Amino acid sequence: MAKDEGLSRALYVRVSPSDIERLDALVERIAMASRTGLAREALRLGLALIEGEPSILIGRKLDARGGARPGAGRKPKPRKRR
Repeated sequence: MAKDEGLSRALYVRVSPSDIERLDALVERIAMASRTGLAREALRLGLALIEGEPSILIGRKLDARGGARPGAGRKPKPRKRR
C-alpha cells in the first residue's frame, strides 16, 4: 500500500473459525503483523490473482454467503448406467 493511500472505507465480512485460526497462525509466524493487516493483504493478493486469471473461479461452487461449499471442486462420482 502506498503511504498516501488512506484507509477510509470499511468492509465487513463474515469468516469461518478456520479462517481466523489461519490468520492467527500467520500473525504468530510473521513479526509485526496484525490479523487485520494480514487479512487486508490477503484480500489484495487474492484480488490480483483473480484479476490476472479469472478462470480460477470457474467450477468453484459458492454458498449464499460466498464461501466454498463442502465438497466443492470435487469431481462428481460417475453415475451407474442401467
